[in-house]
Amino acid sequence: MKSEQNITLSYQPINIVGLINHEVSRNIILIIDSQLKMLNLTQNIISKVKLIAVEILENICKHQHKEVVEYPEFSIKKNNNQLVLTASNQINPSKHAELSEKLSNLKKFNKEEINKMYINQLANGKLSATGNAGLGLITIAKRSNNQYKYKFTSAGNITIFTLEITLDYADN
Repeated sequence: MKSEQNITLSYQPINIVGLINHEVSRNIILIIDSQLKMLNLTQNIISKVKLIAVEILENICKHQHKEVVEYPEFSIKKNNNQLVLTASNQINPSKHAELSEKLSNLKKFNKEEINKMYINQLANGKLSATGNAGLGLITIAKRSNNQYKYKFTSAGNITIFTLEITLDYADN
């Protein structure tokens, strides 16, 4: 007798905790792609989420503190007609003020100004010694329509940076 097997695929929140390197990042992007397709989202929103996730994961890879006390975290959760991307990682405490200033300044700009900033950085930006063109945060602000929150948590001599991005997808 042949038994029938029903397999149901359903969206599961994505939650990653641990060291994140480029190989792990590639795998996370594949997971994001398959999970978001299960939600029947448009290719536009899937691409937007993946692009933002790539920037977040790249920033974690480049800027995570060398002596990890708290492992990086990355998650995507569905909340009604929104996707909430959250990333948290330990950073060098000396980078706190600089990063806070960059994020605070980006929040002051509207969509058109961020687009101009993005194009200007593409055309005139210089690579840092680490190969950073300075586009990551601008890209996140541009693709998220500046819908992000951030915070820094200090405990002893470590600083945890948390970034939360909310994307509406009902109208996409």
